[in-house]
Amino acid sequence: MYVARVPTSRIMTASITVGTRFPAYLTSVGRVILADLPDAEMETRLARADLRPHTARTLASADAPRAEPRRVRRQGYALVDQELEDGLGSVAAPVRDRDGAVVAGVNIAVHAGRNSVESVRRVLLPPLLATVARIDADLRITGAGVTGPAPAAGHDSATHR
Repeated sequence: MYVARVPTSRIMTASITVGTRFPAYLTSVGRVILADLPDAEMETRLARADLRPHTARTLASADAPRAEPRRVRRQGYALVDQELEDGLGSVAAPVRDRDGAVVAGVNIAVHAGRNSVESVRRVLLPPLLATVARIDADLRITGAGVTGPAPAAGHDSATHR
């Protein structure tokens, strides 16, 4: 679920407002949240989801919705290339509380026609990771953070919980 958003008309116009929800398995923030869950809980959430392809680029193998969060767990970020909507790409990193639990995600959405996956990884990912590291540091210092398990939802805005 979106809890904050900084829209820009230069990239694209999307009807995304605070409270918008998207399937977690199709979104970069959803994947960073799923990646932090124990495998059994991730499996339970995915078993309840409607795991249907939304575009021709949606990872469609039977194991993809489970394998991708595991890959995100290893690499520390998620990159989605037009899986939820044609023309929409996004990259997200997890925000962790002082105990290391993922409490939110921050992402950058891009127009896929103007930004290759490689350029997103090379140009946008480093400042995103640096920003998230500063947020994590602030949460460690203040002891702030969201209590309880993070819901497996979210998509391409500034901040998600």
